[in-house]
Amino acid sequence: MKTLFLGGHGQWNISDGYTQVPVGCTISFYTDFSKNMFTSDMKDIMKGTYGGSVQQKIEQYKKCPNYTLSADPASHQECKDILVARNNANLGLLMFSAGPSWTLQRIFEKIAKNKLKVDMVWCACRFTGLNDAGGKAIGVNAAQGTWGNRNNLGNLVTPGGNPDTLFYFNPTSKVVKNLT
Repeated sequence: MKTLFLGGHGQWNISDGYTQVPVGCTISFYTDFSKNMFTSDMKDIMKGTYGGSVQQKIEQYKKCPNYTLSADPASHQECKDILVARNNANLGLLMFSAGPSWTLQRIFEKIAKNKLKVDMVWCACRFTGLNDAGGKAIGVNAAQGTWGNRNNLGNLVTPGGNPDTLFYFNPTSKVVKNLT
């Protein structure tokens, strides 16, 4: 199966809702929900040298946040060069150097229309557009990856200091429930 890297800047707003992964496809994320990705990790994932692992994989027919993928002019050419150097016809890149952003729903519609079967890899932040009500202090929208889990100030988070079960986003009701 072919792999399609989705690179650039990413975010999700609750108002964007959810979208369904197309038939024959998956989408993988190397950061947890509401975590940002280091640019060097994005490039290492594309190189196939990243030392971390997939944190979430969503299969066909399942719902996932309708993330928005935006241009990354600073990294665009280098990411293209990375894939050219890998010389593998089964690897593809969807990344913009400029222009309008695309939602996953739009990307998924194009994939479904063309009956593509691809494993997508989200190589962007999973920034969540929420009003600041204290979430930053526990690591919402902080960085995660090779350089350690970070809080809103960029400081390393101690183990157990960033619980992954603090928020639950229910795709059917779109209600945020505090599980603590």
